[in-house]
Amino acid sequence: MEFKKNKDLIEKPDHLHYPICRGRLEAIRQISADILKVTVVTSVVLAVLSLVGIPFHVVGWIPMMFTMEEMHIGMNGGFAILQTVICLIPIAFAAFGCTERKIFDVLLFLYYALMLIFSVIIHLTLFDAVSFLVGLVGVLRSFRILKGYADFQQLRKTEGYPIFSITLAEYDDRKKNSPDGYYRDHYDELVRQRLMQQRQGSQPADMNKSGGIMAFSQPQSDAAGGLGDMPELDIQKKEAIKAAPGRFVTKTGKESTVLFSGMKLK
Repeated sequence: MEFKKNKDLIEKPDHLHYPICRGRLEAIRQISADILKVTVVTSVVLAVLSLVGIPFHVVGWIPMMFTMEEMHIGMNGGFAILQTVICLIPIAFAAFGCTERKIFDVLLFLYYALMLIFSVIIHLTLFDAVSFLVGLVGVLRSFRILKGYADFQQLRKTEGYPIFSITLAEYDDRKKNSPDGYYRDHYDELVRQRLMQQRQGSQPADMNKSGGIMAFSQPQSDAAGGLGDMPELDIQKKEAIKAAPGRFVTKTGKESTVLFSGMKLK
């Protein structure tokens, strides 16, 4: 089934549609989460009341086919058990609706709408007011899924689904143009600067040529035996003019100088 496309979600160049598509997708997922919360509460309420044999619209239609009794409070045990089981089925529908199967959320909207309408036009018991409230709350919480379902089907066919991440898209674009298959520009620049410092400003290999950083990291001088342009070591001996005057000074207040006596000891 083809729906009318939402102009705001149409693909745009340079991934400009990503932010709005991401926001709309999160909004649809929130609608599904709200439907799940409401369905769990309403289904439990209907199931508890069904245990005492209270008939309800929609969930009681199938059990009504198997009974010849008139609808009243305190139906027989078979009717009560069957209706209780049926009351819990919408929870499974809501759980599936939180996945990519948004059609289950649309079915839940129809379920709540039928319960709301038939609670008004057909009278079963005094507890029709409960089914009316359940249908009203369910419709108010789920009616947004009608437009959300159409947008979701469009988003599934839109470039970037399901993440719509600009960062990942730019990475993939650069990866296609990278000879080694990785986005390494930042890493290569850091290595280049490091090698430049080690070679003391010697001219590096061209980073734009084939080989990239691998060619740049190879030795640049064949005459040096493959060791590269290493700086010469300064091994000239340094002689001190005089010793530091405080090197042999103790930290106590005692005499701290060497005294030489003119006496010669045998």
